[in-house]
Amino acid sequence: MKADTKSVLLAFICLFSFTNAALCEESASWVSAPQAPASPASNSVPPQIQMDAFAQRTNHDAQIIQDYSAAIRSDPRMFVAYETRGRAYADLGDLKKAIADFSECIRVNPQYVGGFSGRAQVLYAIKDYNGAISDYSSALYLDHANASLFRNRALAYTYSSNFDAALGDITECMKLDGNNPRNIVMRGIIYQHKGDFTNAIADFTLSLKQNPNDIKVYGNRGFAFLKTQQYEDAISDFTMYLSAYPASPETLVNRASAFQSQGEWGKAVGDLTEALRYDSNNPALYDLLASNERQNGDIDGATRDLKHWLQLKPGDPMALRNLQALSDASQRLKNQLEIENLAILNDPSNGVALGSRGNLFAEQGEFEKATNDFYRAVELEPKNALMLNNFAWVLATALDARIRNGKLAVELASKACALTDWKNYGYIDTLAAAYAEAGDFENAIKYSRMALVAVWSPPAKRPISVSHLDLYVRHLAYHAAIYPVLFPSGH
Repeated sequence: MKADTKSVLLAFICLFSFTNAALCEESASWVSAPQAPASPASNSVPPQIQMDAFAQRTNHDAQIIQDYSAAIRSDPRMFVAYETRGRAYADLGDLKKAIADFSECIRVNPQYVGGFSGRAQVLYAIKDYNGAISDYSSALYLDHANASLFRNRALAYTYSSNFDAALGDITECMKLDGNNPRNIVMRGIIYQHKGDFTNAIADFTLSLKQNPNDIKVYGNRGFAFLKTQQYEDAISDFTMYLSAYPASPETLVNRASAFQSQGEWGKAVGDLTEALRYDSNNPALYDLLASNERQNGDIDGATRDLKHWLQLKPGDPMALRNLQALSDASQRLKNQLEIENLAILNDPSNGVALGSRGNLFAEQGEFEKATNDFYRAVELEPKNALMLNNFAWVLATALDARIRNGKLAVELASKACALTDWKNYGYIDTLAAAYAEAGDFENAIKYSRMALVAVWSPPAKRPISVSHLDLYVRHLAYHAAIYPVLFPSGH
């Protein structure tokens, strides 16, 4: 048995402790990814769920084992002694001996529920879910009115992906145990694992109405909100959970994912940096942090964290590829800035060079410098649709509120659309973002939908526009830290 088996088993005592499994999927290459809200699917996993379990007796387990061993020597037919000693072994993490004792209890008295339920709990702990289901079924045959047994078998069914059976068991449990809030939470978590996040949210909300101080439920509901792209609600719930349990790297990662999905890269960086305080040897966290630092314009930070990743996973091909791409991008920006600086030095009225340099500053997140160049550029090139669009995008979506100007963004983007006969989806999408920043969500929705059917609206970009529309429907503006460099066809 692994050394941490005891802690895993004892963790079951705290029902619905909100934890997540370690990040288990490699992130996709991010250096050349389009500027769209990231899917949280690869960054987050559903909260783990726990079961009713053995009482904590760790201070007395050794004495219990000694006493009941003597009782068994005195009377080998004392089946309750096997059960009690088995639970003590389980508390100490010696699950092999625990299973042996529960099995002997069953052999001596196959009509005794405790032997089956005890062995089922240990089998569940070692992830033998089919074995646990079998033993819980035997226990329920003997005690078919035991709500706890239905609840525990529901968990085993959940982790064996038999969600309909799990829902059937929790329904039976609720018939026996009324509307116990923990049963409602349990059903919500089963729905969540099944992928039915709407019903999961409904159950978590109902539970919180009954018991608003059950902070852990906020973590569960926050994850469901995250999966349904209700990012503001997710952030609110994760924040509530973190107010009580700040040392939760999984929750910090989930909230970072919500921030990332809204283009709030700086806040995502903050949460991921905090998560690394508690999980400093997780390469996937360095990957996520580097990605968000890159989006936030912190090339040095992204480079540093990619190197940390390589220290943990030497030779990792994805880290090497991202590091090389980051180096190439940094050098490209440096070279292009030198070219534009020289052009502007030779001709300070070169509007095209000023606009190009503004793009480069925006790409690095230096929005104040970008807007200074754009203001001059559009004065010199008032009919340059590309330049008008690029400037409008920065004014509408920059994370720095001091830079944003929704009214001017609408004016500039409208001109860009008119100059291109309303055929460029990127420019129309910029206009939608501008209206959202100006607080006119009716027009934001109108033009976001128009962008989805506009000429030059490639299928690969559709998810980006759809994600923007989703924000506007919920009366949220889209803010991004890095300007997407897709100039030929708009952003």
